[in-house]
Order: sequence, then C-alpha cells, then structure tokens
Amino acid sequence: MRALLSYILTRILLTIPMIFILLTLVFFIIRVMPGDPVKSMLGAHAPKETMDEVRHQLGLDKPIIDFSTNNQFVDYMSAFFHGDLGQSLWYRVPVTEKIAQYFPATLELSFFALLFAVVFGVATGAFAAHKRKSAADYSIRLFGITSYSIPVFWLGLMLQMIFGVAFDWFPIAGRIGARVSPQVITGLYVVDGIITLNFEQVASALWHLVLPSTALGLILCGIFIRLTRANMLGVLKQDYVLAANARGIPKRRVVYKHALKNAFVPILTMMGLEFAYLMSGAVLTETTFSWPGMGSFLVESVNYRDFPALQGTIIFIALLVMGISLLVDILYAIIDPRVRY
Repeated sequence: MRALLSYILTRILLTIPMIFILLTLVFFIIRVMPGDPVKSMLGAHAPKETMDEVRHQLGLDKPIIDFSTNNQFVDYMSAFFHGDLGQSLWYRVPVTEKIAQYFPATLELSFFALLFAVVFGVATGAFAAHKRKSAADYSIRLFGITSYSIPVFWLGLMLQMIFGVAFDWFPIAGRIGARVSPQVITGLYVVDGIITLNFEQVASALWHLVLPSTALGLILCGIFIRLTRANMLGVLKQDYVLAANARGIPKRRVVYKHALKNAFVPILTMMGLEFAYLMSGAVLTETTFSWPGMGSFLVESVNYRDFPALQGTIIFIALLVMGISLLVDILYAIIDPRVRY
C-alpha cells in the first residue's frame, strides 16, 4: 500500500512541470501564428483608433514576455490558475462556457468510438491468436493494418455515401433527429434520455452515433487487434495455460476466460494513450459529420482567428489527455503491483 501511494504521489508531482511546459508551448505557438485576431474580429478596414482600443482591452498591446510582471505571459498564467481561459473574441462569452457547451458531444462520440474499437479489436485480436496461422488470422491482421492506415475523413465520407445516401439507413449529420426535442441535463443525449426516460431521444441519439463512432472506432481497432493478438500469443505459452490444456479444459474457455484476462493489462494502458488520438481524430470526424463538438469548435476558432478560444480549447484537450494518462497509470499500478517498484 505504501509503495502504491508513493507511486501515485510521484506521478502527480511529475504532472505539474508537464502542465507548465504545456501552457508555455501553447502560449507561444498561438502568438506566432499568422493573422491579427483584432483585424479578424473588427475587419481589416476598421479605424486604427478602434483597433488600438480593442487591443488594449484584450491586453494585446503589452509585451509578450519581459522581465516585468506586466506582460501577456504573466496575465495568461495568472488567469489560467484562477480557472479563466479567456473570453471568445467571436462569441463574446467565456471560453469555459463554450467548452461546457461543446464538450459533451465530443465525450459522447469518443466514448462510443472507443467502446467499438476495444470490443471489436480485442474480440478479433483474441480470435486471431486462437486461430494462429490460419486464413482467419491472416485476414484479421490484414484488416487491422488496413483500418489503421485509412484517413478517418475519407472513411467517414465513404460511410456517409454508402450507408447514409445510397442505402439511406443512417443519418449523415447532427446528433439527434429534427423531430426530437432533447431534454438536456448533462449534455450527453443518450444519458439524458435514460435519466428522463425519453427513449425516443435515446434511440435517435444512438442512431446518429452509428456512423461517426464507427468511422472513428474502425481507425483505432487495428491497434487493439495487433496488441491483443501479440499479448495473447505470449500468454498462451505460459505454464498455467499449458497445464489447463493438459487437464482437458476446453480450449475456448482457456483462451477467452483465463488468457484474455491476463493479456488485458497492456490493453488498458493503450486505451488511455489512444484517447489522445480519439480527440485529434474527432476534429476531422466532427467536421465530416457536422457533429457539434470540440473538434467543430476548434475549426471555427481557427477560421475566425479567435485565439483565446483556440488557446483555451487546446489547453483543455491537452489537460484532459494528461489527466486520462495519469488515471490509467494509477489503474495500471493497482492492477499490476510490479509497476510500483
């Protein structure tokens, strides 16, 4: 127990300098980007006096960084540690308010995409290990490599054209049907529908999730197929598996009940790491499917040169990924005691 607490404390302390480095990188990268946010907000032909006044209100007339405390970097760090990510230049509301509006859609999409990737990837990877060197094994491995190499936006467009336009089975845009009035509590339409017993909302939200979550999940499942297969092959050579086979225990039970459980620890770590890919892939997926999430908001912020919104969104996503990675590391240490030492 003492070793576990020491490991958790060490991981948390190591996260602090990572957060500072992250904030510093985002601050300077955003400010060296081309384009003037004030001109974008007011228009290139706005009077210079008006531009100077707005620039002063936003603190953009201060030096980016110097040896005094009156500069943009100090203001930025101070605001962050007070929970302030700035105010959107385009929407004229706090960035945290827009993030709270858009994040539930991305979280819902990411959850179902990761669920699809893990369930499908682990199941097919375990089956490939079970049927090693068979036609099924080679086919699954080829599928895993192919799915991971396909651009997510192209896959999304193909799913839209085939299952949304040609067969008209699934909707190709939006989070919920036009005839359904969602009851919003958490912003997660499926969860809110279950809480309010609005099963029409649940069905419509799930129906709209099929194509985008499949597109995003298929890209990731190749990683879980290869990882599961590789770990399963190693576990199947362990002594306890050979002993179970010698006792006449059915091979399917040995593979899927005992071996898969022990091969799942590295997969748990990969789930946390792949969350970062989910967030980046969500930008393209949400744009393709007109999904009103963080990816769409990020693209809007770039188009409008809304650098406070862009900066705040990137920081939020990066901190979220960092937090998920920290949580996975802690869970890994709880599951596997060897990690603590």
